[in-house]
Amino acid sequence: MQVTMRYCVGPHQSGIRLDHFLMQHITRRSRVKIQKAIQEGRISIHRSFKAPLGAMKPSMHLLPTDEVTLITHFLEEPFVVDSWDVLFEDSSLYVINKPAPLPVHPAGKYHAHTLSELLKLKFPQNPHYLVHRIDRETSGVLVLTKTLQAARHLTTQFSSRLVKKKYIARVHGYAPDTMHATWSIRRARAGFISIKMEIGDEHDPHAETFFTCLEQGPTSLIECRPVTGRQHQIRVHLEALGHPILHDKIYGITEAQADAYLTGATTSTTRHLLHASSLELNHPLSEKPMEFHAPLPEDFKSEPTDLVTNS
Repeated sequence: MQVTMRYCVGPHQSGIRLDHFLMQHITRRSRVKIQKAIQEGRISIHRSFKAPLGAMKPSMHLLPTDEVTLITHFLEEPFVVDSWDVLFEDSSLYVINKPAPLPVHPAGKYHAHTLSELLKLKFPQNPHYLVHRIDRETSGVLVLTKTLQAARHLTTQFSSRLVKKKYIARVHGYAPDTMHATWSIRRARAGFISIKMEIGDEHDPHAETFFTCLEQGPTSLIECRPVTGRQHQIRVHLEALGHPILHDKIYGITEAQADAYLTGATTSTTRHLLHASSLELNHPLSEKPMEFHAPLPEDFKSEPTDLVTNS
């Protein structure tokens, strides 16, 4: 779908570079992609008074009242579940049971179909602040705040590891009664999947997760209690323990299989089975201990009959 977007240069933006101006308005595009659009001739400028424009290039300077037009193409965004249950709400907190699949922030193929953008539509005059995140295919408890003061307070609780989190995962194989992972985690250094994480060494950020098996079988139901909050921590630790999460599209499968999922060459109607089941914190104003629970979704409750190993 071709889209034409127009932006007017304000009086306070006099002299701003063209690429910097566009980056302020088009946060979904990197500077490299914006510069490429300029070089490809997809940017035009209308100047209302007689002043030379010069050559169209990223470093050209804009003047007040200049109208910048960008012609671009947007792919239709993938389907998401765009409604949620509110678990708790007051003047400071807005706690929801995030459905899956629903991304929290704009990234990749998702922009309008993200929680942060949907919240802007739902509460246009009342911003909500995200203080932590869970993956697009992960469901469960997600805490937002209604004020910056509350957001700062909870951010400190998260960074100080005062918040207690529990997840439920359905994994491959007969899991032992308990497991404990203390492997560090880093960005994967091999392969071509940019968002993939891997087990690191003593120089990388420490990560720690406790696991308790709730139900054993060809697939097992696991309670996960992360002490730290590294990206993809539970998924990476469970893969390293030999029990990757069911339907995970990055971990427990080959690089080629993961790439096929991420590029859309392979599609799946199932999401990975990871659920943020509970979260404990202190209220940002009263300091009262609070605990929130999200019920286990239906897709966790039965043993899959079409089980295919992630390998």
